Amino acid sequence: MATWCFNTVTFTGEPDMLNELTEYFYEMARLDEHPRTGRLPYFATIRRGWMYNFGWSGKFYFYATKSKPNTAVLIEIADRYGLDFLHEYEEMVGRIYGVATYERGELRLTEVDPEDFDEYSYNENTNTYEFENEHFDSCDEILQILLERKQNIQDLTI
Repeated sequence: MATWCFNTVTFTGEPDMLNELTEYFYEMARLDEHPRTGRLPYFATIRRGWMYNFGWSGKFYFYATKSKPNTAVLIEIADRYGLDFLHEYEEMVGRIYGVATYERGELRLTEVDPEDFDEYSYNENTNTYEFENEHFDSCDEILQILLERKQNIQDLTI
């Protein structure tokens, strides 16, 4: 049984193209009446990374994919509409947590390594997550810290 990867993407660029993309996503969401079938853009050359359970809130589009993110499909969408994007994703069972930015045709991918998930633990007595001698209400806070550290290291090597 596949696990679900939760994706959030924000496209940026020319307002007319953003409006056109919003209309396209709206149509894909409307056609998503059967959540088990999933959707891909008709122009996608990559035939994996099907999108399920579309939604949006303001400028954020959100959807699910099976097991892993579909950044390659988002690149095809961005290229078609001449847009950039910020793609955030997580699939906790498979230890996938990351962010992809696509600006002016350049992809920057930052992910928390699967072994990084072992750096924190859940304390049943306090109902909190422990990381570096601190307590957190959710593991998302910790994963965001780890992700930001990875991004800072990438920034130093660029």
